[in-house]
Amino acid sequence: MDDTALLDLWEAGSNCQGLDRALLLLRGTGAARPDEDLSALPIGERDVRLLRERMRRFGTHCEATVDCPVCGERLAFPLDLDALSASLVPAARDVVVACSSGSYRLPNSQDIAAALGQPRPRLALALRCRLHGDTPIDEAALDELDTAMAATDPAALVDIALACQACGVAFTASFDIAGTFWSDVSRQARQVLDEVHLLASAYGWSEHEVLAVPQARRRHYLRRLAG
Repeated sequence: MDDTALLDLWEAGSNCQGLDRALLLLRGTGAARPDEDLSALPIGERDVRLLRERMRRFGTHCEATVDCPVCGERLAFPLDLDALSASLVPAARDVVVACSSGSYRLPNSQDIAAALGQPRPRLALALRCRLHGDTPIDEAALDELDTAMAATDPAALVDIALACQACGVAFTASFDIAGTFWSDVSRQARQVLDEVHLLASAYGWSEHEVLAVPQARRRHYLRRLAG
């Protein structure tokens, strides 16, 4: 992905969020086949592919941040994405999750998008994914299903154990690979835009002309401008 494609991806992603942005990242970085329906991927498989693509483009180190749920302190912590990736194996697409309320398939992005528009998203998601069973699904059944889904496809929800240095409370935080990947893309895109601005201002080049300059040469021009 060259800088022009990066800026196109960043511009498109800035106009969407959540599920759409996760799928856009896979499509825009070339991590999907042209005819592949990414929205039908189970969430664990989607996120593992996002994680591997993020590592390929930005490396295995990640500085993550989260707010303490008790005192609100902003915590920063490193993540070894190589070790994380090695521990995550997405479940088979046709796996069936058995619970007392029936049997279920793994949810995908289409299911989650549809469920989020309903008054009771958890129930709506369960009903969309239920393959067999006709008993009412109460809160206890939903909790049982959540636990079974997490055990079957742990890549779909990655929890990181943390401790707040300010108040000492221990808690877990979910790792948002799509959000992390998007932050990296946004940071790199803004850096490219800053380079375009400096070189265009100094030399009168258009954006197209700046982006056509190989990165190594561009860095040389920027060093010259910095003195």
